Amino acid sequence: KVQTFNEFGYADLFTEYMKDHPNVTIVSDKAAKSDDARASVKNSIATSTVTDDIVAADVDWMPELLKSSDFFADVKTTDNAKRWPDWKMAQATDASGKLIGLGTDSGPQGVCYRKDLFQKAGLPTDRAQVATLLGGNSATWDQYFATGQKFMAANTGAAWFDSLGALAQVANNQQAEPFEAKSDDSITVGKSDSNAGKVFTSGDGGRHWTALPFPQVHVSGMAIDATGRTLVAETLKVALRPKAATRDMGDAAMTGSSAMVSCAGWLTTEPVGFDTMTV
Repeated sequence: KVQTFNEFGYADLFTEYMKDHPNVTIVSDKAAKSDDARASVKNSIATSTVTDDIVAADVDWMPELLKSSDFFADVKTTDNAKRWPDWKMAQATDASGKLIGLGTDSGPQGVCYRKDLFQKAGLPTDRAQVATLLGGNSATWDQYFATGQKFMAANTGAAWFDSLGALAQVANNQQAEPFEAKSDDSITVGKSDSNAGKVFTSGDGGRHWTALPFPQVHVSGMAIDATGRTLVAETLKVALRPKAATRDMGDAAMTGSSAMVSCAGWLTTEPVGFDTMTV
């Protein structure tokens, strides 16, 4: 039994594998959303109940899953020990060296867009022109959102991007130390290149907190400084952002609910839906 989420495009592969291995039956347990799949895995761990033999896990879940590495089998073999770069293997390796999962990819982040919606909004649809529109090699999130404002002004009926949470995740992952410096545990989110803001402050060592003026944001993580006086949040500024769809990552773009999706490169090879997208 194999648990996935969204659309991994494994159906034909399962059929092919079972044809080549008639003694094996694969049951697909596909969750509608990644959050549903994550909740299912967490419940299995909490109740020590194995409901799926293999589970697909987003890399951002790994720190949480590694805390319960005893629940998972060690999948390291001599054949796969060097299959991925060391940094990729480390993401699924616990402190004892146990490998609890193998990567689906180690590729770059993909930015995909719907040509039909871009055309409807009067924006360029050619791949090179869209890259230039977003800033090319000097692209910034400000430019991304500014382009989104132009798209939303065209009133196509679609959102600009698919998931605020997913976009915040991408922005955070672009920073080597988005929350705290590894060298001295100092807070890094106050730096000028960080999408962050201060949320609360305390004048008595954390016993009482006072809310500070703060723009409308998506808070993607929290940290506290060494003195316990300042709680800070890693955020994606959304006060002026264009509309985001409410569907799960990728699904909104595939169904036409949004014009853009930022996702792992492997998703762009999906046989279902992404034929409508341009990378």
